[in-house]
Amino acid sequence: MSKNVYQIGSGELTFEIIERIINENLKLELAPEAKLRIQKCRDYLDHKIASSEEPLYGITTGFGSLCTKNISPDELGTLQENLIKSHACSVGEEIRPVIIKLMMLLKAHALSLGHSGVQVITVQRILDFFNNDVMPIVYDRGSLGASGDLAPLANLFLPLIGVGDVYYKGKKCEAISVLDEFGWEPVKLMSKEGLALLNGTQFMSANGVFAMLKAFRLSKKADLIAALSLEAFDGRIDPFMDCIPLTRISLWLPSTVAPACPVRVVAYKGNIFRWSHRSRTLRFPLFRNYGNGFSRRVYTRSPFHPDGLPLFRSPSC
Repeated sequence: MSKNVYQIGSGELTFEIIERIINENLKLELAPEAKLRIQKCRDYLDHKIASSEEPLYGITTGFGSLCTKNISPDELGTLQENLIKSHACSVGEEIRPVIIKLMMLLKAHALSLGHSGVQVITVQRILDFFNNDVMPIVYDRGSLGASGDLAPLANLFLPLIGVGDVYYKGKKCEAISVLDEFGWEPVKLMSKEGLALLNGTQFMSANGVFAMLKAFRLSKKADLIAALSLEAFDGRIDPFMDCIPLTRISLWLPSTVAPACPVRVVAYKGNIFRWSHRSRTLRFPLFRNYGNGFSRRVYTRSPFHPDGLPLFRSPSC
Protein backbone atom coordinates (compact mmCIF):
# COMPACT_ATOMS: atom_id res chain seq x y z
CA MET A 1 0.00 0.00 0.00
CA SER A 2 1.48 3.32 -1.07
CA LYS A 3 1.40 6.39 1.11
CA ASN A 4 -1.96 7.83 0.06
CA VAL A 5 -3.59 5.06 -2.00
CA TYR A 6 -4.83 1.59 -1.13
CA GLN A 7 -5.32 -0.93 -3.92
CA ILE A 8 -8.60 -2.78 -3.50
CA GLY A 9 -8.22 -6.48 -4.17
CA SER A 10 -4.48 -6.57 -3.55
CA GLY A 11 -4.78 -8.67 -0.40
CA GLU A 12 -6.67 -9.22 2.82
CA LEU A 13 -8.62 -6.27 4.16
CA THR A 14 -7.66 -6.18 7.83
CA PHE A 15 -8.88 -3.99 10.66
CA GLU A 16 -5.55 -2.17 10.61
CA ILE A 17 -5.89 -1.37 6.90
CA ILE A 18 -9.51 -0.25 7.28
CA GLU A 19 -8.61 2.02 10.18
CA ARG A 20 -5.82 3.63 8.16
CA ILE A 21 -8.07 4.11 5.12
CA ILE A 22 -10.73 5.86 7.19
CA ASN A 23 -8.52 7.86 9.56
CA GLU A 24 -5.97 8.97 6.98
CA ASN A 25 -8.54 9.52 4.22
CA LEU A 26 -6.72 7.26 1.77
CA LYS A 27 -7.87 7.03 -1.83
CA LEU A 28 -8.88 3.69 -3.33
CA GLU A 29 -8.00 2.16 -6.67
CA LEU A 30 -8.56 -1.27 -8.16
CA ALA A 31 -5.50 -3.48 -8.11
CA PRO A 32 -4.55 -4.75 -11.61
CA GLU A 33 -5.07 -8.36 -10.52
CA ALA A 34 -8.52 -7.46 -9.21
CA LYS A 35 -9.52 -6.00 -12.58
CA LEU A 36 -8.46 -9.24 -14.26
CA ARG A 37 -10.50 -11.33 -11.79
CA ILE A 38 -13.59 -9.17 -12.23
CA GLN A 39 -13.39 -9.24 -16.03
CA LYS A 40 -12.74 -12.98 -16.13
CA CYS A 41 -15.87 -13.67 -14.08
CA ARG A 42 -17.91 -11.26 -16.22
CA ASP A 43 -16.75 -12.99 -19.40
CA TYR A 44 -17.63 -16.37 -17.91
CA LEU A 45 -21.13 -15.20 -17.04
CA ASP A 46 -21.74 -13.75 -20.50
CA HIS A 47 -20.63 -17.03 -22.06
CA LYS A 48 -22.82 -18.99 -19.66
CA ILE A 49 -25.89 -16.95 -20.55
CA ALA A 50 -25.24 -17.24 -24.28
CA SER A 51 -24.63 -20.99 -24.21
CA SER A 52 -27.12 -22.16 -21.57
CA GLU A 53 -30.37 -23.70 -22.69
CA GLU A 54 -31.67 -23.74 -19.13
CA PRO A 55 -33.08 -20.59 -17.48
CA LEU A 56 -30.82 -18.96 -14.91
CA TYR A 57 -32.75 -17.74 -11.88
CA GLY A 58 -32.62 -13.99 -11.37
CA ILE A 59 -30.48 -13.60 -14.47
CA THR A 60 -32.66 -14.75 -17.35
CA THR A 61 -35.80 -15.16 -15.22
CA GLY A 62 -37.81 -13.02 -12.88
CA PHE A 63 -37.55 -13.18 -9.09
CA GLY A 64 -39.63 -15.04 -6.54
CA SER A 65 -43.02 -16.05 -7.89
CA LEU A 66 -41.96 -14.66 -11.29
CA CYS A 67 -39.20 -17.24 -11.63
CA THR A 68 -41.16 -18.89 -14.46
CA LYS A 69 -41.08 -15.70 -16.51
CA ASN A 70 -38.22 -15.64 -19.00
CA ILE A 71 -36.47 -12.34 -19.64
CA SER A 72 -35.42 -11.43 -23.17
CA PRO A 73 -31.70 -10.74 -23.72
CA ASP A 74 -32.27 -7.03 -24.38
CA GLU A 75 -34.06 -6.61 -21.03
CA LEU A 76 -31.56 -8.34 -18.73
CA GLY A 77 -30.02 -5.04 -17.63
CA THR A 78 -33.42 -3.41 -17.13
CA LEU A 79 -34.39 -6.28 -14.82
CA GLN A 80 -31.39 -5.55 -12.60
CA GLU A 81 -32.05 -1.79 -12.53
CA ASN A 82 -35.67 -2.42 -11.57
CA LEU A 83 -34.50 -4.73 -8.80
CA ILE A 84 -32.47 -1.93 -7.23
CA LYS A 85 -35.23 0.64 -7.67
CA SER A 86 -37.87 -1.63 -6.13
CA HIS A 87 -35.75 -2.37 -3.06
CA ALA A 88 -34.57 1.20 -2.39
CA CYS A 89 -37.04 1.67 0.45
CA SER A 90 -34.94 1.92 3.61
CA VAL A 91 -36.48 4.19 6.26
CA GLY A 92 -35.57 5.71 9.60
CA GLU A 93 -32.59 7.91 10.40
CA GLU A 94 -29.93 8.78 7.85
CA ILE A 95 -26.74 6.74 8.25
CA ARG A 96 -23.68 8.80 9.13
CA PRO A 97 -21.02 9.27 6.45
CA VAL A 98 -18.37 7.06 8.07
CA ILE A 99 -20.72 4.06 7.88
CA ILE A 100 -21.54 4.89 4.25
CA LYS A 101 -17.83 4.92 3.40
CA LEU A 102 -17.29 1.63 5.21
CA MET A 103 -20.20 0.08 3.30
CA MET A 104 -18.72 1.15 -0.03
CA LEU A 105 -15.25 -0.02 1.00
CA LEU A 106 -16.48 -3.46 2.10
CA LYS A 107 -18.65 -3.95 -0.99
CA ALA A 108 -15.84 -2.90 -3.34
CA HIS A 109 -13.54 -5.38 -1.61
CA ALA A 110 -16.10 -8.19 -1.92
CA LEU A 111 -16.65 -7.48 -5.62
CA SER A 112 -12.90 -7.27 -6.25
CA LEU A 113 -12.57 -10.97 -5.43
CA GLY A 114 -14.04 -11.73 -8.84
CA HIS A 115 -16.90 -14.05 -7.96
CA SER A 116 -19.90 -11.77 -8.54
CA GLY A 117 -20.14 -11.29 -12.30
CA VAL A 118 -20.12 -7.48 -12.23
CA GLN A 119 -18.48 -5.11 -14.69
CA VAL A 120 -15.20 -3.42 -13.86
CA ILE A 121 -16.87 -0.02 -14.35
CA THR A 122 -19.41 -0.84 -11.65
CA VAL A 123 -16.72 -1.37 -9.03
CA GLN A 124 -14.76 1.61 -10.33
CA ARG A 125 -17.75 3.91 -9.88
CA ILE A 126 -18.12 2.78 -6.27
CA LEU A 127 -14.49 3.78 -5.75
CA ASP A 128 -15.13 7.10 -7.52
CA PHE A 129 -17.92 7.85 -5.06
CA PHE A 130 -15.66 6.90 -2.14
CA ASN A 131 -12.69 8.96 -3.33
CA ASN A 132 -14.74 12.08 -4.02
CA ASP A 133 -16.90 11.93 -0.88
CA VAL A 134 -20.11 11.43 -2.80
CA MET A 135 -22.29 9.98 -0.05
CA PRO A 136 -25.49 8.18 -1.10
CA ILE A 137 -28.33 8.76 1.36
CA VAL A 138 -29.15 5.54 3.18
CA TYR A 139 -31.49 5.02 6.12
CA ASP A 140 -30.95 2.68 9.05
CA ARG A 141 -34.09 0.54 8.77
CA GLY A 142 -34.67 -2.07 6.08
CA SER A 143 -32.10 -4.82 6.55
CA LEU A 144 -33.31 -8.41 6.37
CA GLY A 145 -30.52 -9.62 8.62
CA ALA A 146 -29.07 -12.94 7.50
CA SER A 147 -31.08 -12.66 4.27
CA GLY A 148 -29.11 -9.55 3.37
CA ASP A 149 -29.06 -5.77 3.79
CA LEU A 150 -31.28 -5.43 0.74
CA ALA A 151 -32.94 -2.06 1.31
CA PRO A 152 -29.86 -0.21 2.66
CA LEU A 153 -27.69 -1.56 -0.15
CA ALA A 154 -30.31 -0.65 -2.73
CA ASN A 155 -30.31 2.95 -1.49
CA LEU A 156 -26.51 2.90 -1.41
CA PHE A 157 -26.18 1.93 -5.06
CA LEU A 158 -29.20 3.69 -6.53
CA PRO A 159 -27.01 6.72 -7.43
CA LEU A 160 -24.77 4.50 -9.55
CA ILE A 161 -27.56 4.38 -12.13
CA GLY A 162 -28.30 8.10 -11.78
CA VAL A 163 -31.29 7.82 -9.43
CA GLY A 164 -31.76 8.90 -5.83
CA ASP A 165 -30.08 11.53 -3.69
CA VAL A 166 -26.57 12.01 -2.34
CA TYR A 167 -24.67 14.36 -0.08
CA TYR A 168 -21.90 16.17 -1.88
CA LYS A 169 -19.91 19.13 -0.56
CA GLY A 170 -22.18 19.21 2.45
CA LYS A 171 -25.34 19.61 0.39
CA LYS A 172 -28.14 17.20 -0.44
CA CYS A 173 -28.63 16.95 -4.18
CA GLU A 174 -29.84 14.63 -6.92
CA ALA A 175 -27.40 11.93 -7.89
CA ILE A 176 -27.69 12.67 -11.60
CA SER A 177 -26.50 16.26 -11.07
CA VAL A 178 -23.35 15.03 -9.31
CA LEU A 179 -22.69 12.52 -12.08
CA ASP A 180 -23.00 15.33 -14.61
CA GLU A 181 -20.59 17.52 -12.62
CA PHE A 182 -17.91 14.82 -12.76
CA GLY A 183 -18.73 13.80 -16.32
CA TRP A 184 -19.72 10.29 -15.24
CA GLU A 185 -22.32 8.39 -17.18
CA PRO A 186 -24.85 6.41 -15.13
CA VAL A 187 -23.72 2.79 -14.97
CA LYS A 188 -25.63 0.60 -17.42
CA LEU A 189 -26.13 -2.52 -15.38
CA MET A 190 -25.75 -5.87 -17.08
CA SER A 191 -27.19 -9.25 -16.15
CA LYS A 192 -26.91 -10.24 -12.47
CA GLU A 193 -25.35 -6.96 -11.35
CA GLY A 194 -28.35 -5.86 -9.33
CA LEU A 195 -28.20 -9.13 -7.43
CA ALA A 196 -24.47 -8.73 -6.85
CA LEU A 197 -24.93 -5.23 -5.44
CA LEU A 198 -27.91 -6.04 -3.20
CA ASN A 199 -26.91 -9.47 -1.91
CA GLY A 200 -24.58 -8.92 1.00
CA THR A 201 -24.33 -7.75 4.58
CA GLN A 202 -22.19 -4.65 4.16
CA PHE A 203 -24.57 -2.52 6.25
CA MET A 204 -24.29 -4.82 9.25
CA SER A 205 -20.60 -5.42 8.60
CA ALA A 206 -19.84 -1.69 8.40
CA ASN A 207 -21.52 -1.06 11.74
CA GLY A 208 -19.71 -4.06 13.23
CA VAL A 209 -16.33 -2.94 11.91
CA PHE A 210 -16.89 0.58 13.21
CA ALA A 211 -17.76 -0.77 16.67
CA MET A 212 -14.72 -3.07 16.68
CA LEU A 213 -12.35 -0.26 15.72
CA LYS A 214 -13.67 1.81 18.62
CA ALA A 215 -13.30 -1.19 20.95
CA PHE A 216 -9.71 -1.76 19.85
CA ARG A 217 -8.84 1.87 20.56
CA LEU A 218 -10.42 1.66 24.01
CA SER A 219 -8.60 -1.60 24.69
CA LYS A 220 -5.22 -0.10 23.81
CA LYS A 221 -5.92 2.89 26.03
CA ALA A 222 -6.90 0.54 28.85
CA ASP A 223 -3.56 -1.26 28.45
CA LEU A 224 -1.71 2.05 28.70
CA ILE A 225 -3.72 3.17 31.72
CA ALA A 226 -3.11 -0.18 33.44
CA ALA A 227 0.64 0.00 32.79
CA LEU A 228 0.87 3.57 34.05
CA SER A 229 -1.24 2.69 37.09
CA LEU A 230 1.10 -0.17 37.98
CA GLU A 231 4.01 2.26 37.90
CA ALA A 232 2.15 4.95 39.86
CA PHE A 233 1.15 2.50 42.59
CA ASP A 234 4.56 0.82 42.67
CA GLY A 235 3.08 -2.42 41.32
CA ARG A 236 4.88 -5.52 40.23
CA ILE A 237 5.36 -6.52 36.58
CA ASP A 238 5.84 -10.20 37.47
CA PRO A 239 2.11 -11.14 37.38
CA PHE A 240 1.99 -10.06 33.74
CA MET A 241 4.62 -12.50 32.48
CA ASP A 242 3.62 -14.93 29.69
CA CYS A 243 3.57 -17.96 31.97
CA ILE A 244 0.65 -16.62 34.04
CA PRO A 245 -2.10 -16.54 31.37
CA LEU A 246 -0.77 -19.79 29.91
CA THR A 247 -1.91 -21.56 33.08
CA ARG A 248 -5.48 -20.49 32.34
CA ILE A 249 -5.73 -21.13 28.64
CA SER A 250 -9.27 -21.59 27.34
CA LEU A 251 -10.26 -24.30 24.92
CA TRP A 252 -10.53 -21.78 22.07
CA LEU A 253 -6.85 -20.84 22.36
CA PRO A 254 -4.34 -23.47 21.14
CA SER A 255 -1.90 -24.55 23.85
CA THR A 256 1.01 -23.72 21.53
CA VAL A 257 0.15 -20.01 21.60
CA ALA A 258 2.21 -17.94 24.02
CA PRO A 259 0.31 -14.67 24.50
CA ALA A 260 2.29 -11.56 25.32
CA CYS A 261 0.51 -9.56 28.00
CA PRO A 262 -0.17 -6.10 26.57
CA VAL A 263 0.41 -4.42 29.92
CA ARG A 264 3.94 -5.80 30.03
CA VAL A 265 4.53 -4.89 26.38
CA VAL A 266 3.34 -1.31 26.95
CA ALA A 267 5.37 -1.05 30.13
CA TYR A 268 8.62 -2.13 28.49
CA LYS A 269 8.07 -0.08 25.34
CA GLY A 270 7.54 3.00 27.47
CA ASN A 271 10.51 2.21 29.73
CA ILE A 272 8.15 1.88 32.67
CA PHE A 273 9.63 -0.28 35.46
CA ARG A 274 13.12 0.52 34.21
CA TRP A 275 14.40 0.80 37.79
CA SER A 276 14.56 -1.94 40.36
CA HIS A 277 11.38 -2.42 42.34
CA ARG A 278 11.11 0.22 45.02
CA SER A 279 10.11 -0.14 48.62
CA ARG A 280 6.54 -1.29 49.05
CA THR A 281 6.03 0.11 52.54
CA LEU A 282 3.95 3.04 51.28
CA ARG A 283 1.86 1.08 48.79
CA PHE A 284 -0.86 -0.40 50.96
CA PRO A 285 -2.24 2.88 52.37
CA LEU A 286 -3.22 3.74 48.80
CA PHE A 287 -5.83 0.98 48.90
CA ARG A 288 -7.89 2.15 51.85
CA ASN A 289 -10.88 2.46 49.52
CA TYR A 290 -11.53 -1.23 48.93
CA GLY A 291 -13.53 -0.76 45.73
CA ASN A 292 -10.91 1.39 44.03
CA GLY A 293 -8.12 -0.88 45.18
CA PHE A 294 -9.85 -3.95 43.82
CA SER A 295 -10.36 -2.30 40.43
CA ARG A 296 -6.63 -1.67 40.31
CA ARG A 297 -5.68 -5.18 41.38
CA VAL A 298 -7.96 -7.06 39.03
CA TYR A 299 -7.19 -6.49 35.36
CA THR A 300 -9.29 -8.51 32.94
CA ARG A 301 -8.69 -9.18 29.30
CA SER A 302 -11.37 -10.02 26.76
CA PRO A 303 -11.00 -13.25 24.71
CA PHE A 304 -11.80 -11.09 21.69
CA HIS A 305 -8.88 -8.71 22.20
CA PRO A 306 -7.26 -7.86 18.81
CA ASP A 307 -4.03 -9.49 19.98
CA GLY A 308 -5.89 -12.75 20.64
CA LEU A 309 -5.20 -12.75 24.38
CA PRO A 310 -7.11 -15.02 26.74
CA LEU A 311 -9.32 -13.76 29.57
CA PHE A 312 -7.42 -13.76 32.86
CA ARG A 313 -7.21 -11.97 36.14
CA SER A 314 -3.84 -10.91 37.33
CA PRO A 315 -2.79 -11.62 40.93
CA SER A 316 -2.78 -8.73 43.35
CA CYS A 317 -0.30 -6.02 42.43
